Amino acid sequence: MKKIITFLSVCMMSMLPAMASAESKIAVVDIYRALMSSVSAKAAVAELQNEFKPEQDRLLQLENEIKASQEKGQRDAAFMADEDKRRLFEEIQSKKADYKHIVQKLQKMQAQREKQFLAQNKATIDAALKELVDELKIDLLVTREATLWVSPDLDITLKLLEKLNTKKAK
Repeated sequence: MKKIITFLSVCMMSMLPAMASAESKIAVVDIYRALMSSVSAKAAVAELQNEFKPEQDRLLQLENEIKASQEKGQRDAAFMADEDKRRLFEEIQSKKADYKHIVQKLQKMQAQREKQFLAQNKATIDAALKELVDELKIDLLVTREATLWVSPDLDITLKLLEKLNTKKAK
């Protein structure tokens, strides 16, 4: 048994120099951050803001109406009849429900558009990553989400962003 352990130890020691000379180049990338910081993403966000402007304006209007109704209730509560207080409370609750409904609708639409944008740009991302891997001779590329900590020297997110912006410019 002792001879086997000694033999395995010698084999492992002889392999260390070969393993050390085969240095691998590792890089980390935050694909989502690069894509969402790109020129095309900023244009898509601006387009979305214009498209959702009526809903956003309605949200602002509802906020102001709710605030005004609440202030009225606090200011005039001592002078209001119980029926008027109840009606005001129901009005506030109704406006809050409308507000919540619009917010949920906007969030759902935004998530849907973001998913579409990611799907539309998948080929561009893949091509840009392939170019970076070839240019930088990367052996292992890891997503930022899969790491706990990474040295800024290994992060190629900004290089991916530059590739994405130059691909969209062409």
